Amino acid sequence: MTRINHLLQNQFDPNGASLNSAVDIHVFVPQNARNPNGRRLEPNMNITSSIVDEDIECNTLKEEFNVYNLSNDTILSVKTVVGQVRKTDLYNIEGEPIYNIDSQPVIKFKKIR
Repeated sequence: MTRINHLLQNQFDPNGASLNSAVDIHVFVPQNARNPNGRRLEPNMNITSSIVDEDIECNTLKEEFNVYNLSNDTILSVKTVVGQVRKTDLYNIEGEPIYNIDSQPVIKFKKIR
């Protein structure tokens, strides 16, 4: 999910905007796939040195737009598209595996009037 932090209208272009966003990625890990005793991610650790598989194949189940009606008669649509998934040998405190993910937001603006 792409979370919109700030959306500012461009003062020089009434149809333009500046967008600040963050991507939240959540996955469900079944109990039997967890490793509570696995190696933990430590502060200041370089996660890329922990990658054990560079390109995990995945099937897209759902890629939906989040749609916002802005006060300037514009519809903003945002979705996150995953490009590459890398598996590490690290686990979080709940024993869930940690992945390194490349993703990109896709952003569309549409004027209502």
